[in-house]
Amino acid sequence: MHWSATLILSACFLGYLFIGAAVFSALESDNEDGVRGNVRQFKDIWLGNHTCVSDDDLEQLIAAVITAYSNGVSPRQNATSPSNWDFSSSFFFSGTVVTTIGYGHISPTTRGGQVFCIFFAFIGIPLCGILLSDLGSRMGKQARRLEDRIGEWKHAAKYPRITRLAYLFLIIGVGTLFFITFPSFIFSAVEGWTYRESWYYSFITLLTVGFGDYVMGINEDINYPTVYKWCGYAWIFIGLAYVALVINMVSDLFTKWGKKLDEKAKKKDEIPEENGNTAETEEKKMKDDAEVELTHVDELENNHNMDSTNL
Repeated sequence: MHWSATLILSACFLGYLFIGAAVFSALESDNEDGVRGNVRQFKDIWLGNHTCVSDDDLEQLIAAVITAYSNGVSPRQNATSPSNWDFSSSFFFSGTVVTTIGYGHISPTTRGGQVFCIFFAFIGIPLCGILLSDLGSRMGKQARRLEDRIGEWKHAAKYPRITRLAYLFLIIGVGTLFFITFPSFIFSAVEGWTYRESWYYSFITLLTVGFGDYVMGINEDINYPTVYKWCGYAWIFIGLAYVALVINMVSDLFTKWGKKLDEKAKKKDEIPEENGNTAETEEKKMKDDAEVELTHVDELENNHNMDSTNL
């Protein structure tokens, strides 16, 4: 890629980050201030109603609650609540590690668990990437068959760009329907989230952002069917393969766009060289013509002298 195209792409990327920072700051900062104010007000009211509890004691309780949540343990849990580290939950955690989703709702806290997690991720992430790449390539073959069928449309050759866009929108639309829309309805019904929250969770999960603010199958007040969790695990894995396919398609578009910019930049660089080469060629041609004229004059003079001598 030409350096000018790289600069343009870098500027667009930085601009995109600046836009994101400005929008997130505008949307979230006021809400954060409101939450802080509500917490302070609640603490003051609670301490006023419970005068036997000091402010330091309350702070210690809050610190203990925060520590419990950071270790994946809800203070509301009782002795009969399921463990965060039973086989099913541990399997889900292992999947979030190798897929790099990393919700963060639970994490290993023991020395052995942390060391094992390092080696597990070191081997598992490349292995998962290979498997997802294979699944994505298989999906890509089916997608190319669909593209070929669309290309058989009688007006496809006449409108190649429109045909390409129609193909992309069809792939994205069908994938969104199966991997975002339908699962979001299920999450909303089972988890008790709003549809917006379910849609948000689906996108954040399949894009491997995984904030951990919403996680399926961890609400202690819900008795989840076993099939629900395992279907959720399958949805994540197949959905990641689909997202990889879409990202590759979009990346190809940006790559082609970059190549076009590169070709335009090269053409601009070649124009001065061509002009310079043209000028040099014209100058050389003029010198050659002058030398030919001088040679012709010399020949005429020699012939004239020979004629004079003969006379």
